[in-house]
Amino acid sequence: MPDSLPTPWAERRPKKQTISVEDFRVRLGEEGEELARLANGLLESAPEAWTQRHLVHLYRSATEVETLLDDHGARRNEVFFRSREVLAIVRWLAAGMSSLVHLSGRMRGYEVADPEWLAQELAPQVRAAALRQAEILQRVLQGLKEEWLRAHVAWPEGSLQLERLGPLAGLVQLPNDRLAQVDEQDSPTQSGAHGARLASRFLSLVRAWTSEAGERIEGLEDRKAFMANYCTEEIARRYEARVHNLQSSYDTRIAGTPEESQHPELRVLRGTASLVLHLLENVTALTHLYERHDIYERAGESRALFEELVPEHALLDCIVNDGVIRAYACMKQAEPIARKLLDELVETAELTLELPEGIVMHARPLSLIVGIVQKHGTPVELEVAGQSCSAASMMQMLVLVGTHASERSYLFRGDPRPLSDLKVLFANRLGEDGCAAFPDQIAYLR
Repeated sequence: MPDSLPTPWAERRPKKQTISVEDFRVRLGEEGEELARLANGLLESAPEAWTQRHLVHLYRSATEVETLLDDHGARRNEVFFRSREVLAIVRWLAAGMSSLVHLSGRMRGYEVADPEWLAQELAPQVRAAALRQAEILQRVLQGLKEEWLRAHVAWPEGSLQLERLGPLAGLVQLPNDRLAQVDEQDSPTQSGAHGARLASRFLSLVRAWTSEAGERIEGLEDRKAFMANYCTEEIARRYEARVHNLQSSYDTRIAGTPEESQHPELRVLRGTASLVLHLLENVTALTHLYERHDIYERAGESRALFEELVPEHALLDCIVNDGVIRAYACMKQAEPIARKLLDELVETAELTLELPEGIVMHARPLSLIVGIVQKHGTPVELEVAGQSCSAASMMQMLVLVGTHASERSYLFRGDPRPLSDLKVLFANRLGEDGCAAFPDQIAYLR
């Protein structure tokens, strides 16, 4: 087969053509009409009347039009650059507020540790936070209209009514005519095993939060410092993913099983995870918006436009106080329940192990210890010279062991199953002679 024959993904793309500003104005006006009418509707109505449907459609429309602008190089064009930048702000504000509106409508259906706290404190706080974000979004939508008109793009009269919007995904479903069945092989191999793992991961997530998230943060500079240290976009996405994994683990391993019936408190951890997930979805969207303009383009025209439309103090208040700190408060509400569940479901034992002769504890053997603890999914604590840390955390163990490098005695406290595997690991010189000869009990470490 000749090498010169093209494949579909290697075909040469035609050379880009230049479209005139006048022709693109017409196209943008036509393809952005739905977005503009939707914006009109939101500008004409009180934010209290906005629904998740409105905001999801606004996000989708903004995404489509932003893609159109990007495909035509609007960021490098003097006429359309500002319109494109404002549209990006609309997109992420809509995504963030959508999460809060969704949470506000569904939170009373979640089982939580303190229903009275949910109804009297969290629900009004989430609603107020959503309305504060709506004020910013209205201001930016008005800015989008002004930029559209400044670029001489047609902005239609009239608004897009809710009944003309298509249904959200998930609202139209096929008949539910298949009986739910619990496959025996999906049931936990040991009573309470999945619940214990969920409670352990929940507590690990609570411990991972900074103590500074326990109190409201006032002052712009203090909020900016908090963002830099504890709420970069990378951190926000990582925490959101961890909470989502908690939720998914429950739905996959626990929902509908005898374990759920035996331990109804597990539903509180699931409900709390749902509350926190929606709050962190909002945090991630707004943090992306903030970083994009504050870090990467702080000296450019994009940054100046952002400051003109979005009050920084208000945006950081939404992220830090309405988002991160409120999410942490939700986790703390359920922490005692997770701890009580873990005490009920996991037998705790202690095991003291001595470092074998000629072995020095360093990163490689520590990683095998972490591998054992994470394999079992239940908490194990390591104590060295009276100080302790989680044996599931490589970073914590490196610090603890490094601080007491001369110590040879290690006390492990936790579930007997991982402790048994740790005993075998130490008997096999922590893998320092190679892992190939590990017995079957810890063969998963090879």
